[in-house]
Amino acid sequence: MAQATTLNPWREKGMPLKKQYRSWKRQVPAFINKYDSDPYTRTRIVLMNGIEVGAIMQGHNFSRARATRRSAACWPRSGASSSSSR
Repeated sequence: MAQATTLNPWREKGMPLKKQYRSWKRQVPAFINKYDSDPYTRTRIVLMNGIEVGAIMQGHNFSRARATRRSAACWPRSGASSSSSR
């Protein structure tokens, strides 16, 4: 029988910084100084943030709609079940 794998943070050993794939400096984007940057750069950042949030929200809503449609297919319709039982 397969043993369930669990994450125990007290037993896990960390990976040394030299062997890690990316450092935190490479993962975190550079901050933009609002006084030194171009207004168009700030506008592009705000617009891209809105596009990313919109794409994420659309994905969530699509998943919810699919789940609702799937669960509705499993349940009989109220009109069909009441008319057939009479």
